[in-house]
Amino acid sequence: MENNMFTAMVIQGEQFARVLGFPTANLAIPPKILNLDDGVYAALTIIDNVFYNSALIISRDGEKVEVHVLDQDLDLYGKEIAVQYLSFICPIIPCSGKTTLKSVVIFAIEKVRSFFDSYHSN
Repeated sequence: MENNMFTAMVIQGEQFARVLGFPTANLAIPPKILNLDDGVYAALTIIDNVFYNSALIISRDGEKVEVHVLDQDLDLYGKEIAVQYLSFICPIIPCSGKTTLKSVVIFAIEKVRSFFDSYHSN
């Protein structure tokens, strides 16, 4: 497996991102194992040999690794998935309140989409 790729089991999370309209797959892997800075990354998520554009979120403070598969609503609980991280997009921006957090998430997702627009055109 490539050094920028890992596999992990999808576990139940708090579903907070789903309430904001951005469901994520919470991954059973400690952030420190990945040796990545906190932040949002453009990533490819591989599920049943299908590649999906995704946003990978690493939060050491929250001890979370999660992935938002763009434009998909998949039931992944209990599945082992592979994630290949491609590029750091932005740091995690601390914020308070659902409205502010949703704006920050939308900003990060749009940056990930922009990355993939150029990634797939090359």
